[in-house]
Amino acid sequence: MSFLHDLTFGEQPQDQWQGLEERSDWYDFDSSKLQCYMQCPRRYFYEYICGWKPDTQSNHLVFGQAWHEAMEHLLLHGYSDDAIIEAYDKFLTCYREHFPESTDESFAPKTPANALKALAQYCERYKDDSFEVLHTELGGRLSLNFESPHLAIIYKIDALVRHEGQVVVLEHKTKGGSFSQWWADQWKTSFQIGTYIFAAKCLYEDANNVIVNGTGFLKTRIDFMRIPVTKTEPQINMWYKLAIFYIRQILWDIDILQEALRKGGDMSAAFIPNPTACTNFFGCPYVDLCLSWENPLDHIHRLPSGFHVEIWNPLERVKHKQDLNL
Repeated sequence: MSFLHDLTFGEQPQDQWQGLEERSDWYDFDSSKLQCYMQCPRRYFYEYICGWKPDTQSNHLVFGQAWHEAMEHLLLHGYSDDAIIEAYDKFLTCYREHFPESTDESFAPKTPANALKALAQYCERYKDDSFEVLHTELGGRLSLNFESPHLAIIYKIDALVRHEGQVVVLEHKTKGGSFSQWWADQWKTSFQIGTYIFAAKCLYEDANNVIVNGTGFLKTRIDFMRIPVTKTEPQINMWYKLAIFYIRQILWDIDILQEALRKGGDMSAAFIPNPTACTNFFGCPYVDLCLSWENPLDHIHRLPSGFHVEIWNPLERVKHKQDLNL
């Protein structure tokens, strides 16, 4: 499916896709959305403005969500054998919402059986943890500028703990395969990490640190790595400037898009593609649309086969909501 005549369109029920109309979530920004825009504005358009998602469910995403459920339980209830079983039950309930047992081996080594092994090994490895848990699964809207309601970012923190006299954000990550130096180094400049620290500092002035709590799933073993990341005041200020800049860029693109929608015109100058990002990670699922369509508005009334409509809600899994101001 690489050229215009190869693109096909499925049956679209009227309640699934009725063409492109403005939605309030266009103005909800979080780290995932901004990082997507940084990678490729045109991918952002398809994924978050249209809400088009590939029909194939991501095991990595679901596995990570289930792992978060298990980690939260361990933080709140300790590392006992009973807590491990209970945490695994939390994991399995979340995971089985999307993937039946018959699919497990096709996603190895990220399987429920390995998750149980990892939970047991995690508790043994970190049995001396002395975290004082302050919050888990905390999120909300963080206002960045009182003059504009759109200049805000939605944050979601896995856990805020007091560790060795300091308030620390604990961020859980899973990985298929072993840890590399690149994996460890990426968190030093991660925009997402900056969001955590900025939000945490609105709650606790001494919150300058994140621990990336990594678990790696390999065919023959489970690996663990904790990466401490500290942000200085100039680095936090730079995060703030980046957040404002990219939100304004998206708002600018939305203005161009809306003008094109009103006039039935050309939006090719909005949400411009970044061709250097097409093969990042596992490859972009929207690459064939970009290869085929110069102006998406000429085709946006039809939902391509292989996609469904799913509107991203960054607060969907937040259990404790707290909006913050500077």
